[in-house]
Amino acid sequence: MKNITGPPVTGADFFGREEELARLRRAVEAGNHALLSAPRRVGKSSLVLRLCDMLLAEGWQVVRLDVQHCSDEAEFVRALLRATVDGGLEVPGGVKAVDGLRRFRSLFAGTKGQVGPVGLEVGGDEADVWRKLAASVQRVLSSAGGQGPVLIAVDELPIFLGKVADSEDGVRRARGVLDWLRGVRQNTGGRVSWIITGSVGLDSFVERRGLHGAINDLTPQTLGAFSDETAVAFLKALGANLDRPRNMGDEVCAEIIRRVGWPLPFYLQLLFSSLMDRPAERREAPGFPTTEDVAAAYDDLLQPHQQIRFDHWDSRLDQQFDDPADAGIARYVLAHVCQRARGCPRGKLFNLLLSRQPNVDPDALERRLVSILHLLGRDGYLLQTGSTHAFRSFLLRDYWKRRFCE
Repeated sequence: MKNITGPPVTGADFFGREEELARLRRAVEAGNHALLSAPRRVGKSSLVLRLCDMLLAEGWQVVRLDVQHCSDEAEFVRALLRATVDGGLEVPGGVKAVDGLRRFRSLFAGTKGQVGPVGLEVGGDEADVWRKLAASVQRVLSSAGGQGPVLIAVDELPIFLGKVADSEDGVRRARGVLDWLRGVRQNTGGRVSWIITGSVGLDSFVERRGLHGAINDLTPQTLGAFSDETAVAFLKALGANLDRPRNMGDEVCAEIIRRVGWPLPFYLQLLFSSLMDRPAERREAPGFPTTEDVAAAYDDLLQPHQQIRFDHWDSRLDQQFDDPADAGIARYVLAHVCQRARGCPRGKLFNLLLSRQPNVDPDALERRLVSILHLLGRDGYLLQTGSTHAFRSFLLRDYWKRRFCE
C-alpha cells in the first residue's frame, strides 16, 4: 500500500471503509440513485472507484465521468455520451452512442439566433428540445440496462452546475439540467443506478437556489472520518509498506491522530508523509519515529512552502457562496474561530458581526449567520457542539491561524 496524498486511491492502496462500501453497494444493487455527500478530502472519489471496480468484476457495466471541466450543457451531454461508449454501452441497433452526438446537438440548431441551454442557437420550444434529448439518452441507457445492471458515477456535477448557474439566466438553466437528469434517472426502469458526488456539495448547491425538488429521488449517503482504531491500523499499514518498513508505535499513532483532530485518510497521510520526510539524521536515529518527530512534522506542514496544500479551502469559499458578502462573513467567522481551540459560541460571533454593522437588521443578520454556519459545517470547515462552532480539522485550523491571523 502506497502513501498517496492527492489523487483517489484504487486497488491495494484502498484501505478500510468496509461498512460505508457495503451500505453504498446495497443502495446501488437495490436500484437506488445515491447522492454521496461529504466534505472535501473525505475520500468520496476513492470509495466510488472501489465500488466501480467491484461491480465491474461481477459483470456490471460501469460508466464513470468527471464533469468539472464541462463549460455548458452541450459539453456535459458530450461527456456523458462519451463515457457511455468508454463503458461499453451501445445504442439500439449497434450504433455507438457517441456516433449520434451530432444528431443530438442538431436538435438545438435553429434560426432564431438565441443562445439556448447548450450554448447553441435554439429554434422552437426549448423544453421540447430537452425532451427529445432526454428521450435519446434514455434509449441508450434503457438498451444498456437490458444487457445487465448498469452503474453511472458522475463526479463534480456541482462544479459544472455552478458554471451554468453563473451564466446569463443561469439558475433556470441549472434547473433545466437537473430536471433533465432526474427524468433520465426515473425513466430507465430501475435498470440503471446513479451515484453523484462532488467536492462542492450538490445538496448545498440546490439549497441555495431553491432547487431541492430536482434531486429528491437521490438517496443520501454519507462518509466520515476513520475511527481511531481504523486510523491506527491505517498508519501501521503505511509504515509496514514502505521500502524501508517503519514501526509505527501506538503512542506515535495516537499522537498523529491527536494532532490532525479529524482522522480522515488524507490528513493522516499528509502528516505521515511529512514525518517520513524528516531530515536524514532523524530518520536514522534509534527509535524513529517518536512523538517529538510527529510534532516537528506537524509544524513543517504549516510552513509557507506547504500552503498550497490548504489554500483551496480559502478559494472554495468564493464558489460556495453566491454573494461575495457571504464569503466575506465566512472568512471573518473562520478568522475568529481558528484562534480558539474550543471554538466560539454563535452568540459571540453574532455580536462581533453586529458591532461591524450596527445599522443592520439584527434578525436578518442572525438568519444570515445561521445559514453561513450551516454551510461551513456541511462542507467540513466547522463542527457544531451545542451552540459552539469549532474547526473540525486541527490541521486546517492551525493553517488558517498562521495564514490569516499571524
